[in-house]
Amino acid sequence: MLFYCVFTCVFGHAFYKPVVSVAIAHNHPSVILEASLADKSATMRLEQLLSDIKVRLIDHYIIADGKYIGVKEHCFRIKDGVISESDL
Repeated sequence: MLFYCVFTCVFGHAFYKPVVSVAIAHNHPSVILEASLADKSATMRLEQLLSDIKVRLIDHYIIADGKYIGVKEHCFRIKDGVISESDL
């Protein structure tokens, strides 16, 4: 349900406003600053969906314990505009 809400909110704004790029963020109350499988899957799916409407996903940020990471930056390789899982 959470991912549906995120996608609906992002796409609602992207369709009705002149948007060329977006960044999303959420917190991890557990203070574990690590992307879960769900975080990685949502990032890849959102990247694909946004690219279909010519909107760039800047990154999906995770915030925990006063720090943050970008899922795209830390978990994926980006080559020719396509993201794939990193060897990290």
